[in-house]
Amino acid sequence: MDKDTRQAINNLRSQIDSVNESLSITTEALGKFMEECNSKFSDIDGILEILINETKLGRKEIMDELELIKRSLDD
Repeated sequence: MDKDTRQAINNLRSQIDSVNESLSITTEALGKFMEECNSKFSDIDGILEILINETKLGRKEIMDELELIKRSLDD
């Protein structure tokens, strides 16, 4: 193997090592980002559930009030 070939191989190995390091850093950052998203989405899920329950309760109260008004008008 001549000197130029050896140098080209060493350059490629260096570039591969650099790409692998970047990939490792990116993978770690993506993992942290996903953990943060999961945490935030679980909070959002709880908030949405509360809002849905409040909406259902509010709707029921409104329907009950309308029923009372309807009954009083019928009387």
